[in-house]
Amino acid sequence: MTLEMTAASPIADPAGGFARHADGTFRKTMPLERVHRELEGWRSIRGHLPVATLLGQHAAPGGQHTLIYEDVFAAGRCTRLLADLIADADRDPAQAPAAAALVDAVCDSWAQAAARTGRTAPIGQCQPGLYAARLAPGGRLDSWYGRMPPVVVDTGAAVTPVDMPALLAQLRIELAPGRRCPTAVTQGDPTEPNIAAPMRWLDYEHAGRNALAGEVATLLWYLLAMGGWLVPLYKPLTYARTVHAPGLPLPPAVTYLHLQDGRVDIAAQIRADAGRRAVITALLRRLHGDIGELICGPHRDPLAAMRPWLATRILGVIPIIHMTRADAAVCLLKLVQVLDPGTRLDDFAATAESSRQEQR
Repeated sequence: MTLEMTAASPIADPAGGFARHADGTFRKTMPLERVHRELEGWRSIRGHLPVATLLGQHAAPGGQHTLIYEDVFAAGRCTRLLADLIADADRDPAQAPAAAALVDAVCDSWAQAAARTGRTAPIGQCQPGLYAARLAPGGRLDSWYGRMPPVVVDTGAAVTPVDMPALLAQLRIELAPGRRCPTAVTQGDPTEPNIAAPMRWLDYEHAGRNALAGEVATLLWYLLAMGGWLVPLYKPLTYARTVHAPGLPLPPAVTYLHLQDGRVDIAAQIRADAGRRAVITALLRRLHGDIGELICGPHRDPLAAMRPWLATRILGVIPIIHMTRADAAVCLLKLVQVLDPGTRLDDFAATAESSRQEQR
């Protein structure tokens, strides 16, 4: 594996047609196929989860189609996104409880969805967009990693060979369509720009029946790495079109990094300010309690239940090959951690304190 880049490069953002309008609406302009998926998802959850009101739709130039929702912020139904709450609490730690409370509300929403619609079902009955489609032969992950040469990752605690094509094959087995797991009808893409306070789900393209372990893995990786680090660096438009006052990117603390001849020697830890640490702690507390039981039952390891979902998520959003060498190495570090059966959930999700608060 080669890690050639030395500077962060933003990744193209295909969702350029999302915007708030002065008339109090939020409009999403997309190809008709995506519009159909979003409408189906919105209809599947509107009866049992809090969503934005759909006001209408119309054709747009270039074969596109526009969905028109109420702007929940202009309507006064909501005040801030989860991303805003975290950024505000990072600046002012006194606001951290509000951010943590919203993550608790997300977990309550999952528990409610499981109570109303939960059942053990084949993965093939779940929404495919974030996992199955990306993992499928010839899909996104194949195009990014299918010909990547092996790499050895030395974390100081373990030396782990990573054969990406073999790993993709193993993940396809673990997330095969016939494998059964706890599922419920949920929003499907629980990320910081898609969750508003008071609790309301936004963005419904992946809504429908979803694996609960995949839902929790998506949020955990977003809180841990995507929201405060990778998205601001590589997909800044994601926050530019939604978040009111995004915080500054906070890359991990890399204390040692050496790359040579397909070997990555690294010592690093993801960093977080007060708000982000509070929401990670809130999610971990629920994973050690009722949410952990939802995804794997009592007396079992939530990280083990999330392992293939987390690995697919780490690889499947921003290509490691497009990251800086340091960022790519940290993602490989987290990948080998999550694949190691000996890794504890709290160790995987541990963060280092940031010094930025002292600098303010």
